[in-house]
Amino acid sequence: MKKSKHGRRRGHTYRSDITPGNIPPHYLDDRRKLFKIMCHGDPGRCFFYRGKPLPLCARCMGFYIYLTLGLVFSSIIFNMVSVRPLYILILTMVMITPMVIDGYTQYIGMRRSNNLLRFFTGSLGGLGAGLVLPYILLTILG
Repeated sequence: MKKSKHGRRRGHTYRSDITPGNIPPHYLDDRRKLFKIMCHGDPGRCFFYRGKPLPLCARCMGFYIYLTLGLVFSSIIFNMVSVRPLYILILTMVMITPMVIDGYTQYIGMRRSNNLLRFFTGSLGGLGAGLVLPYILLTILG
């Protein structure tokens, strides 16, 4: 099969080429509508299971999973060890930065990301947010 000028095969649809405007009807179901509150759920940016995209994109899936783990981890650590708030904030900023850089460079069209990188940067960002969130809540409420 001939390749186009971008090195892709003609007539072949890549998952990353699926946009909200041209989603095949069999990709849509009620779960996607429920998760729309949490994530855009663009099928081109989702992991697939049994031929159907999962309702959360790769970045949000990593973010929410590791946000939960970060909350559990931080509540255990903060009860055992006294950590300075500035260190928590710096660590969180360092962990969120790759997600911001990946998302921004992809948004402006500088490069194309892949789902594995999105999941990894989302996981780092979620873990960072999970570490700082209990401290913020305790400071505001307590």
